[in-house]
Amino acid sequence: MSTDDIKTALQLVQVVLLPVCGWLWSRYKDQLKQHVILKERVGKLEAQVENTPSKESVHQLMLSLSDMGGTVKVMQERLGGFGDTVKRSERVMERVEKYLLEHNK
Repeated sequence: MSTDDIKTALQLVQVVLLPVCGWLWSRYKDQLKQHVILKERVGKLEAQVENTPSKESVHQLMLSLSDMGGTVKVMQERLGGFGDTVKRSERVMERVEKYLLEHNK
């Protein structure tokens, strides 16, 4: 191989291989950036999935809320009756107050 052949080969490398290597390197850097971005997104999704309640816990919560609804209904019925008792007590207190006011003159 002569020096002219070596010069030609080096020029060919400069003209063809170096731009191709530069293009491949820029593509690699872009892919690396995208990989980092996707890795962060997957990490966030994994954290969200980890904190999401399971099917069983949601079912237990629904059962508990249903039981609480029944308890609230029973309490409303009892308090409804208590309201009537309070009204009667207020009427009695008004009559006693009226009697006391009229007879203390």
